[in-house]
Amino acid sequence: AYSKTTVIPLSGSVSLQSNNLSYSGDHVSYIRLNEVVLVSIITGESRKMPISTKCVIYQAALVNISATELLIIASSEGTQIWTVDGMELKFFLPLNTSSNDLHETHFSKGITATENGYICTGTSSGNIVVINVPSRGGEGITFFDNLETKESPISALGSSIALVACGNDNGDIFGFDPNSAFERVCRFNGIGFPCTSVAVKDDYILASFMNGKIRLYRPSVQELSIEISAHSRNINALTVHPSQYLAASVSDDQILHVW
Repeated sequence: AYSKTTVIPLSGSVSLQSNNLSYSGDHVSYIRLNEVVLVSIITGESRKMPISTKCVIYQAALVNISATELLIIASSEGTQIWTVDGMELKFFLPLNTSSNDLHETHFSKGITATENGYICTGTSSGNIVVINVPSRGGEGITFFDNLETKESPISALGSSIALVACGNDNGDIFGFDPNSAFERVCRFNGIGFPCTSVAVKDDYILASFMNGKIRLYRPSVQELSIEISAHSRNINALTVHPSQYLAASVSDDQILHVW
């Protein structure tokens, strides 16, 4: 059973962005306008991360990787990895902005951490950046690989012990095997509605979309198994239970569903 234990007052409204709330251990993070706010559940204290005022924040997520809690920030400048207390920047990977199109927007969006020590973030170029976190404490972090989809901008990422999945602005879904050098194992075509959130459970990929639908994919048989008209408006976030076959979705229609 769940009970309310702590009420934390916020300094202002949380930005209306997909997947704009994450927690790990004793901390919660969210985006407000162009700020990343880190909150201690124990003390209720909040602090704003020292992010450049020139960059646009697209997502922030707390992850537990290699027995270490880290804060990942995806922005128009690239990917930043901070200690969970927000005191030390452990790693920064800038975006490759070599395009000649001056009107093109470059950004990172979509964050997930694998159980075998990798952080993955999506980019506006349709690539997935893979970063290796080899040891406890976030020491020795290095760039590992750049996975190409050659498609629309990546909008969401999710992972399990055996699979990393991403969705893009066209609604395409891709799956990669983190235990086999991130070999691509599947691709499912979208129908033009952006993917807003991705969750992975065993051999299942669960993806939500801006048109209110949820799709369940099985990469092992290359199958779209289920499509649900889950909400009447854009789905903001989707997550799966860590040990049970349950999922939850929330939407602009102000409804929380448990599936």
